[in-house]
Amino acid sequence: MAKTIGPMVLLIIIGGSIILWSMTEDWRVNKQNVDFENDDHFKIGLDAPIWNNSDAFWHLFKEYPAGDNPIFPKIPNLFNPATDVFHSGKQSAKLSLLSPQSERARRINIQHNLDPENDKHIWLEVWYYLPDNFPVDDWTDLHRAVVERLWDGDGYEWFQITCEITRQSKISDTEYKIMSNLNHGWVDNNGDGNNDLPDEYQVFSKDPIRFGKWFKITTYIYRDSEHGAYKLWINNALQWDLKHIRTIGILSKRIGEIGDHITKPKGFLCCGFGLYSGNLPNVSPKFAFYDDITLKVNGRSQFLNPINNIILFPSISIRTIIK
Repeated sequence: MAKTIGPMVLLIIIGGSIILWSMTEDWRVNKQNVDFENDDHFKIGLDAPIWNNSDAFWHLFKEYPAGDNPIFPKIPNLFNPATDVFHSGKQSAKLSLLSPQSERARRINIQHNLDPENDKHIWLEVWYYLPDNFPVDDWTDLHRAVVERLWDGDGYEWFQITCEITRQSKISDTEYKIMSNLNHGWVDNNGDGNNDLPDEYQVFSKDPIRFGKWFKITTYIYRDSEHGAYKLWINNALQWDLKHIRTIGILSKRIGEIGDHITKPKGFLCCGFGLYSGNLPNVSPKFAFYDDITLKVNGRSQFLNPINNIILFPSISIRTIIK
């Protein structure tokens, strides 16, 4: 959906404060609602309507590449409809790791490609259900707020912000806080052979999620190399509101210059959901359910810096100038 709005700036005085109301031009909103009631909601591949990330085949392959010499079933990961557990409608999506004994088999990520140079504001909301006896192992990654990858022929670079449950975040056998790793990845934008990212650290949610009950994770990412923002809500309750952090790892221009996602070098920016567990060899078979996903991404906006603004999605920003 594309919308063009003429430039407009209003000064409004409210209770002695001067408020700047800015409506921007060339607003592009990419919005996806996925309830898994439609066959298209289960299609993956470069031409799929939603889950078009090229990495999907790596996690859902049905034939082994030459020389892979598999020791586990031919379809180690499944992405199927489930009619026994659902949040709304008549079914949900079920991800399964059947025999997670290799790098390929311990992960399944269902992702939507984004525009690395234009997509700055990324909202992702997903309902999750983990069975009462869900085996977390060392950690299990569920919610993929932003994921960057780049293969340039000489090496592999990666950066991501995801939500996971871990041994560190355990409250009880059926309650875990959500954890995110920040500055997580390996990036060499200047080509000196060293990781450009600052020291990695973790943040934990205030509230836990519970096995055997549906819970909703909502993330907002403003992408920037220095002044990024990252918010997380669990069941509509704000858990953290991080500002002036790094939410771009690999420079967007480097990914954007690649073109398609098939020929080498290749790379992408994406977001989505998944079931990714570690560390080998101590990974248990597991499955989880997903439903009622909303993804909203904006492109060519001229937002005032979101660090200092209240953002009203999708096309209005408000800032107190003088108080």
